[in-house]
Amino acid sequence: MGTSRNTNENMGVDEKFYNTIKMKNLILFSIFLSVFAQFASAQVINIPEPEFIGQIVYVNDENIPQDLEMQTATYRQGASAGRMITGVGKVKGMVVVKGNHSPMEIKKTDVIHFVYNNGDNSIVPTKVAQLLRFTPEKKTREYMYINASNVTGQTTAGELNLISYKGKKYGENSYLIEVSNLDVGEYAFFLGEKESRDAYLFSVIE
Repeated sequence: MGTSRNTNENMGVDEKFYNTIKMKNLILFSIFLSVFAQFASAQVINIPEPEFIGQIVYVNDENIPQDLEMQTATYRQGASAGRMITGVGKVKGMVVVKGNHSPMEIKKTDVIHFVYNNGDNSIVPTKVAQLLRFTPEKKTREYMYINASNVTGQTTAGELNLISYKGKKYGENSYLIEVSNLDVGEYAFFLGEKESRDAYLFSVIE
């Protein structure tokens, strides 16, 4: 009887030990599958560098480069009605492009990829490629860069609310730009070391 009881107890311990090991293995396997799925779903960019210096392209899910909409932006400065009548109020400066929606539509995803040929990729990419979000109006898209008030004394001038991205060297002269978690909306790149009004535009859609 004693031997039988000890045998049963040992079998119970072995079964618990086996179940514990089995559970740990299942957890580790689940973690492995999750990590593998993330790597498998990551897009591998494999396109030629854009043909021309100053050219930027969007790389779609099929590794096909697509040109962005290009416009020459205008700068517009206007005063509020109160300022025009009494000299008290606000002055706003805007960067403006035509149309309230870009024909270059990109479906919302976790990461969006662009390749930009700067002619030289030895410079920090954020120095030569700046991304801004524009506000759609009835017939235009606008970005406010000056907001001054002579009532409150508050002035916001030249403070660009830049969208951050990851940039790294791509090929001999270009950058791979990875932008994460962009909301639905209107966007524009301004490129190059020198100030330029050339805007490279796209829309993020659902």
